Amino acid sequence: MVGIIAYFGISYAVLALVFVFVLRGVYKRITLSGRIRRILQISIAALVILLPLLPYLLVEFNTLLHKSELQQTIDMALKKDNVTSPPKVFKVLGYNKKCARIYVVSAPRNNPSKPFGEIIELHKGKYGWVRSGEADTVWSSGGNANGVIFPPYPD
Repeated sequence: MVGIIAYFGISYAVLALVFVFVLRGVYKRITLSGRIRRILQISIAALVILLPLLPYLLVEFNTLLHKSELQQTIDMALKKDNVTSPPKVFKVLGYNKKCARIYVVSAPRNNPSKPFGEIIELHKGKYGWVRSGEADTVWSSGGNANGVIFPPYPD
């Protein structure tokens, strides 16, 4: 949760600085009518508010489009790792025709109260999607991982 708060705090701070120092100077030099000036103000405010949400929208869009295609491969990879299936969280962080990065939150079969988050990379092989290498554990309730994920998601 701290990662999300930090991400949005830094994003809004940077956007505010850009607005104050760059856009404000440009904005003062432009002579516009009152109505157009108001529309421009609202548009800039909307941009400042929505821009930090863009990475989350892209992840949700990728998840919506590709989850059904990748779900079976992820379930098999988790089963091989002795993890409960299906995962509690499934997000497609990145996707193209040859590879995909998936963020999953799951728990070991022998200790379902100790979830962990990991990134699993898949590559498109001759016969479909296959896991490439070991999963990168981003966080765990056992405290043995401390990775970074972008965009940040809560533990």
